[in-house]
This record gives sequence, structure tokens and C-alpha cells, in this order.
Amino acid sequence: MTEQQVINHGIDVKEGDDMTLTTTRNSKHITKQELSNELGKFVGKKERRASSEQKIFCGDYLGLSTSKVVNERISKSGDKQILFADYAIKVNRKNKMQKRLIIITDNALYNMDPTNYKVKRRIPIVDIGSISMSNLPDNFFAIHVPSEYDYLMVSVRKTEIVTLLMREYENLKKSPLSISFNDGFEYKIANNHYRHIQFSKVEGGVNTQIYDKK
Repeated sequence: MTEQQVINHGIDVKEGDDMTLTTTRNSKHITKQELSNELGKFVGKKERRASSEQKIFCGDYLGLSTSKVVNERISKSGDKQILFADYAIKVNRKNKMQKRLIIITDNALYNMDPTNYKVKRRIPIVDIGSISMSNLPDNFFAIHVPSEYDYLMVSVRKTEIVTLLMREYENLKKSPLSISFNDGFEYKIANNHYRHIQFSKVEGGVNTQIYDKK
């Protein structure tokens, strides 16, 4: 196993590095938290970084709402409005990091190639079964898609992403999206193939370990 120090996007490592064991170090990179009623759903459940409550959401951090190429990509599926756009880290099936462009519309979450905007995957928001996070101040989160496979991701804007998905899911389904907070959780990487990620607090940060679920 290799150990990495986590700083930017939750991880200060190169694309393709092994994510089996990581340590999230407390740093000046903080999660943005919406100053709205949604904030109450996180209070008392997840440990926050200092001053996170005073940050506001911006949505389209990359200015892609005016990108002709991106708008052509999402319009093919009937999506019109970009609510969120930013880079994030996806942990793939080999536990390797992949830099991805994450776009959220009012109907779907897109995983795009950050260089050519090719759509890698489109997840309808109504197909999301739940979202898992730890109780600790790290930047990991899992998007569970019961009909397919899950995503384990890392983003400094995790709280903004989750809050936005909660809001749009409730708008579409008229029921709340299930959010769980635990010291560890499972996620599906393929049919009948699950992994477990475990979080533990250590001096100066959060230790994260990923292993196959037998």
C-alpha cells in the first residue's frame, strides 16, 4: 500500500496514484457550505473545518455555462441549465485517481473528460439511491446508483455538490435524497463487487483506507 498526503481536492497526488491508503491533512483548503436551510441537514452529523459555515456557493466555477461545446453535449440528453461545474477526483476501480469535470444540471450529474469535454457518464439525478460521507473533515463522498455502479469521489466542494443534488432530487422526486454519515461505508464498483472505505482521525488529519469487501 502507498500512503499519500491529502491537500488539494482532498488529495495532493498525481493523477493515477494509488488511493488504497491516504491521509487527509488539515489545511487551508475548506469545504464550501451553503448558507441556507439545507445547512441544517449537516449540522451535528459531520465535523466541519474552521470557518466553513462562512463560505458561500458559486455553482459554475469554470464558466462553462457559456461553453458551446459543453452545452451541445448536455443538450443531447435534453439538459439545458448548468447549475454546477468544477474539477473533481474520481477514484476508479483500480483505486487510481482520475481528474474529472463534474457538471450538475437540473436533471443529471455528468462526468466529463476535462480536456475535450467528452461525456464519460451521465447519471440521472432520479437514479441516485443515496449519498455516503464520513463524519470527519475529509473530502470523500460516494454517490450510490442502485441500477448501475457507484462513484467514489473527492472534491473540496463536496458539501456544495451534495446539497445541490439533494435539492434537485427533492424537486424531481418530491421526496428527500438519503444521506448517510459513518466512519466507513461500502460502495459498488461493479456487479456483485464492493469496496469498503474506512475513515479514522489521526493527528493533523484523517486517515482513509480502501479495501475489497469479501
